[in-house]
Amino acid sequence: SLEESALEHIKSAGQSANMEFVPKPMWREEEGLEQYVWFEMPSQKSLLLHSVPPRQRHPLNFCREVVANLLKMPHRADWKDCSLTVDEETQMAGDFKKMFASYDWSLKDD
Repeated sequence: SLEESALEHIKSAGQSANMEFVPKPMWREEEGLEQYVWFEMPSQKSLLLHSVPPRQRHPLNFCREVVANLLKMPHRADWKDCSLTVDEETQMAGDFKKMFASYDWSLKDD
């Protein structure tokens, strides 16, 4: 399934970055967990967690790189490569507002 292949990709990318992701469906209840990286799948049945050991760091762009590769958009892994001109941002915002208009309660007449 798509979810299984995503989980495998996350684990593999983690190994490449010296990070071990393990299934932890109840991670929110663990005490003393200060630093972590986690991925949760839409089915909410799968959650992978990497606990960052004290005084260690993890690659800050790791999650973005993993998701960009999962979406087959590796060129989006670095946020600096995603910047747009003001005109492009304005156009995208306008397009979004049009698509979202039917859900925007502030535009509805009472």
